[in-house]
Amino acid sequence: RAKGGTGLITLENVCIDYPMGTNGARQLRMDNDQYISGLWNFNEKMHAYGACTSVQINHAGASAYGLRLEGAQPVSASNIPSKKGNPIPRPVTEDEIYQIVERYADGALRAQRAGFDCVEIHAGHSYLLSQFLSPLYNKRTDKFGGSPENRARFTKLVVEAIRKAVGPFFPISLRFSADELLEGEEVDILNVSAALNDSLQYQIDKMNLADGWRAYMSKAVKERFPDKVTVTSGNIRSPKRAAEILESGDADLLAMGRGLIAEPNWVNKVANGQENLLRKCISCNIGCADHRIAKARPIRCTVNPDLHYEDEYKMKPVLHPTKMVVIGGGTTGLEAAATAAEVGISVELFEQKDYLGGLGHEIARFPDKKRIDDFITYEINRCKELDNLSIHLNQAATLADIKAIGPDIIVNATGAKPLLPPINGLKEQLENPQRKIFSIFDILGDMSKFQEFEGKEVVVIGGGAVGLDVVEYYAERGAKKVSIVEMQGELGKDLDLITKLAMMEIVKNYGVEVHLETKLMEVKENCFLVEKDGEQLEVPFDLGFVCLGMRAEAPMIRELDNYARENGAILLNMGDSKVARRIMEGTREAHELSPAAKLVGAVNTVTNKDGKGHLVGYITDGTGAMRALKEEGVEVKDKIVTMTGAGGAGTAIAIQAALDGVKELHSKAAEKEGIELEAAPVTKFKSKPKMHIEAMWLFPTPTVLIVGSVLVGFFAAGGVMQLGLTVMGEMFPAESIGLTEDDLELFGKYKAKVNFSTMQKLTNNEEGKLILVTSINPTPAGEGKSTVTIGLGDALNRIGKKTVIALREPSLGPVMGIKGGATGGGYAQVLPMEDINLHFTGDMHAITTTNNALSALLDNHIQQGNELGIDARRIIWKRVVDLNDRELRQIVVGLGGPIQGVPREDGFDITVASEIMAILCLASDLEDLKFRLGNIVVAYTFEREPITVSDLGVEGALTLLLKEAIKPNLVQTIYGTAAFVHGGPFANIAHGCNSILATKTALKLGDFVVTEAGFGADLGGEKFLDIKVPNLKKAPDAVVIVATIRALKMHGGIDKAELNIEDISALVKGFANLQKHIENMKSYGLPVVVAINEFVNDTPAEITALRDLCEAIQVPVELTSVWEKGAEGGEALAKRVTQVIEGQSANFRTIYQVGMDLEEKIKTIVTKIYGGKDVVFSKKAKTQLATFEKYGWDRLPVCMAKTQYSLSDDPQQLGRPDDFTVTIRELVPKIGAGFIVALTGDVMTMPGLPKKPAALNMDVDKDGNAIGLF
Repeated sequence: RAKGGTGLITLENVCIDYPMGTNGARQLRMDNDQYISGLWNFNEKMHAYGACTSVQINHAGASAYGLRLEGAQPVSASNIPSKKGNPIPRPVTEDEIYQIVERYADGALRAQRAGFDCVEIHAGHSYLLSQFLSPLYNKRTDKFGGSPENRARFTKLVVEAIRKAVGPFFPISLRFSADELLEGEEVDILNVSAALNDSLQYQIDKMNLADGWRAYMSKAVKERFPDKVTVTSGNIRSPKRAAEILESGDADLLAMGRGLIAEPNWVNKVANGQENLLRKCISCNIGCADHRIAKARPIRCTVNPDLHYEDEYKMKPVLHPTKMVVIGGGTTGLEAAATAAEVGISVELFEQKDYLGGLGHEIARFPDKKRIDDFITYEINRCKELDNLSIHLNQAATLADIKAIGPDIIVNATGAKPLLPPINGLKEQLENPQRKIFSIFDILGDMSKFQEFEGKEVVVIGGGAVGLDVVEYYAERGAKKVSIVEMQGELGKDLDLITKLAMMEIVKNYGVEVHLETKLMEVKENCFLVEKDGEQLEVPFDLGFVCLGMRAEAPMIRELDNYARENGAILLNMGDSKVARRIMEGTREAHELSPAAKLVGAVNTVTNKDGKGHLVGYITDGTGAMRALKEEGVEVKDKIVTMTGAGGAGTAIAIQAALDGVKELHSKAAEKEGIELEAAPVTKFKSKPKMHIEAMWLFPTPTVLIVGSVLVGFFAAGGVMQLGLTVMGEMFPAESIGLTEDDLELFGKYKAKVNFSTMQKLTNNEEGKLILVTSINPTPAGEGKSTVTIGLGDALNRIGKKTVIALREPSLGPVMGIKGGATGGGYAQVLPMEDINLHFTGDMHAITTTNNALSALLDNHIQQGNELGIDARRIIWKRVVDLNDRELRQIVVGLGGPIQGVPREDGFDITVASEIMAILCLASDLEDLKFRLGNIVVAYTFEREPITVSDLGVEGALTLLLKEAIKPNLVQTIYGTAAFVHGGPFANIAHGCNSILATKTALKLGDFVVTEAGFGADLGGEKFLDIKVPNLKKAPDAVVIVATIRALKMHGGIDKAELNIEDISALVKGFANLQKHIENMKSYGLPVVVAINEFVNDTPAEITALRDLCEAIQVPVELTSVWEKGAEGGEALAKRVTQVIEGQSANFRTIYQVGMDLEEKIKTIVTKIYGGKDVVFSKKAKTQLATFEKYGWDRLPVCMAKTQYSLSDDPQQLGRPDDFTVTIRELVPKIGAGFIVALTGDVMTMPGLPKKPAALNMDVDKDGNAIGLF
């Protein structure tokens, strides 16, 4: 910003009293001399570009960051919190006031010594001095309270002390809210701000506030203090408005924050007459304020995707002819076209409408959103400056157009269209000529038709960003009544913090009627039929709007993909045409294509014997790369090879090139990624080639091999594949992990099983690293373990680690019951979601059939003479069904007379609780499967001797029924990551892990494997380590424990309805649950990483508090947002996990020895893992202990069947209970599986359906598309 001409750079909000005055974990400090040298260096850099510098010193008071206080009560003028929900402070004493005054003076003197040109005192925004100035906070009766003069006394003392410390000639600025004026002869500059914590949308200006809207405040201050320099701020974007403020004398200086994030060269561009190229901030507050304040993320910018690098990409132009076609002239298309043209690509942009800007321009037609057009105007002007960019308006691109141009790169940016689900009556009413129902595109398409407000009753369906825009439009313009219907429990879940506050203010001030947790059932001519709490009601309207969001629209993607493959072009599907999102995500994607474009240009410059360059897209593994080279007649053996891009695919290609006999390998790493080709590749083969590493600018890690005079380009998963999700999402991932079509048995296009010969072929492959994902005890607030597992796998691939995911199959019982689908969520899902959640490849049906075939064969044996002497009263084998059906828990069979069978009590379990399921998941091959099936104990004789399947002689038949089901299933994630989804035992009533064969196959194919265990670490995690690991013969290299702030607050005693309220104390209390799980996993000798699964309502203070709690016990912790951002949102977690694995070896040990007796093993689990004090065995269980000891079964591992909600056997005991006992009511032998199930509490092996099962929301449309399956 200094380089861009800014005159004064101010470092905001620097602490002068640590820890009592700090309001953030990463706040700059001025309370110690140790910080002077670093700040001196900062000032020298700013001064080198002619800018002056200032530092804003501050004490947070009641806004202090609670965790830093270590239990101390924050201080303020009175005992009034600075924000709703914040801790209650104590009044600061007079002695403490004078001590704080001294600290301000000391801080100012340090600022002077550090080379700052000015010091600013922050006396606004609900910080300590503001808390004294404001009568809202200051209720004191001493000399620091009461009258305005008394309330200002503290601030005046601070100003006087600073003036004394820095001398008469060092400028002092005072920042304050305009209604808190005070005398101050010692102050040189008055920086006029506004608002307090509970009106943040006026402190961090919302979008619809006018340019320089605070100027009237600075004008009033200027009139009161004409001899002071006055500063104003507030959405100043226009040079014309800036000039008006200065020329009128309303202020002497203008302050910009977000405006300079968007446009660092604002001053220089205005000075040089380039106002048409100003990249004006649109005050969306998404990447800056929302990322920094609401989500504690790095700052981003919607209109400046190049933030942090500031036009560096232009310094590396493409030197050789390269052509690109962009389809769609929205914000993504414009950014892609301009970025590519600026690096020398010849670009043709097609837009079927007669205007540019797409949906962004249309949304800007809302009066309160008109700033969005500023960005579009900038993009258009930017394009006009580029001679190598042609724009075709009113022209939809056709395949003929593309063939005529012959592009090297095709960018599809065709945008989104309204999401209109198949709701009864919706389609008919939208097509009604006399309709009163409209979609968001109707109002955006022609707003002139929607100008009648008076007397209108308006109902909006959908409480997200789109719906609230319509609410705002009508409410502010005098509609008689405005109502909004939202299916979820809150409005504006997809909004940034500032816009949400502004919208909630409108909802409140205009009396908007809100219907939350209300589902749209039917659309009628004059009303919506909705359902809430099981009751239906009609909501009448004069105008109805259906605003349920947007969905991607990419009508040409298949044709484009075929063309790209046939002609060696690169197809990039971007922005809303990939996934409907915010403008910011699309512009960032578009901006990051320039390195890929440069790579295409590089490929076009090198010729081989045929006079052609070689470009091979979508190859991310070494074997695929070498195979492609051979197909082109290029050999690497004994050659000198140069490679650019050493992450992801590059590393895999380097390894394979060395294995194939390359003489020397020269690698150029991607400097911007900080990637280096580490020693790992050369340690995997015996003969080590020479390795040369050179940094170059190439991001996001495409890979090029130069072999002799032949250059072949490959695109890594972090690059082009990442940008082409829609294309890759419907391609099978087998090749990326080294499998061919011959290795698979396909179930349609997107599902497959791996055959036995392939699994045998992989036996000699090295095994990858194993990452186990588990969680805290689950709560109704949600943890998202499967989502994090999937997202972590995608993120590991994104950072260049060849990763495979191994998950369990969903059970129809929970899918149709309380849980819904089980394939992840948001941008971290496995596909095809509907198939996997329903019948998938038929494994569940095969297991159900096998289980029930055994029941039929057992009953038939008794009916046909009962040679084995089976006591029908002591049959322990139950039938199963893959549904929640409580009525089948206890039944009687064989009624109706002698020919109908032998009457006896029977019952049903859910399929995933069947021993058949456990056996399938623990078997190592078909022979082991048969052996285990033969060992199943189904009943006892009249002499109380066990009867097994082998005794019945049917293990062969059962194995035959399972011969296909035992083969692992292969699917993919949204990002194309290979995922084995196989086996699905519950973790509360079974061992809760996917199959041995799936995990083993994944380990043989990937360098990293991410798998999960069901429910919390006390159930699935413990069973994975004590039951699965001995069978897998491979322990995890690291454990990731997933936690959410919401769930931890529930464990801390907060009711679900209050989870959106910040509550640090409840979080700290609930952390005890997470800490116990951390201790448990560490007791196995395994490295642990905590993943904080971010929710939209998590506050920065809560996030920082949880980080600090983890760091205090020396556990690595990372925030993850894969639900919202996919692989990108898990990148930090992926990097942390790999660091832990590479830097800390696992030293696996079990918590009990197999030779221990059964009772001792159970007590060990209860005391060590659950934290209980003792175990109580029922009379029945005690008898079973003796019986099991008689048959030697007491030496088997234990599989605890316990509530998942608590560490104890009481689901109501949340957090970290202690001093409890666990009651074992029954023991069940699962000899075929190889463990004993210990039933505790009220846990049941056949669940029931809830009052409102998920099935009520499910349906199918006329085209066979699933509805309501999540």
